[in-house]
Amino acid sequence: MTGSRTQMVDREGLIELNVGEDVRNSPRFNKDIAPTQASERTWSKWNIAALWVGMSICVPTYTLGGVLTAYFGLSVGEALFAILLANVIVLIPLTLNAFPGTKFGIPFPAVLRSSFGILGSNVPCLVRALVGCGWFGIQTMFVVWLSICCCRS
Repeated sequence: MTGSRTQMVDREGLIELNVGEDVRNSPRFNKDIAPTQASERTWSKWNIAALWVGMSICVPTYTLGGVLTAYFGLSVGEALFAILLANVIVLIPLTLNAFPGTKFGIPFPAVLRSSFGILGSNVPCLVRALVGCGWFGIQTMFVVWLSICCCRS
């Protein structure tokens, strides 16, 4: 809809923003972080669950399981329960963080603007990027370490 006024429309529980000229002509509007239409949001609960499981099953998780059994004396069942509990604890804030994006179709930087302002939202975005770089480094370190250990034997 390209009318003169922006309107919010409820599409089966998903809120869609029909951007009008009043918002489109604003200097704060950015097409790259504009809300997505409800038809563009194709992920279901199963897609999100598969993403969570995929992020939970990684080389550092396997290493943690080995450390918990070998060094801390936990049984395999106890180690698996501890890892499951940790992943569920992490899942709760991640789900709360994802709610505005799935309901309203707005990306994380746009959500931050309501709390931190236009310029202030850059700080948590950069912190999130640094955490992502750190996690990439950890994953890479474990893969390289395991490949070196496997080549020696």
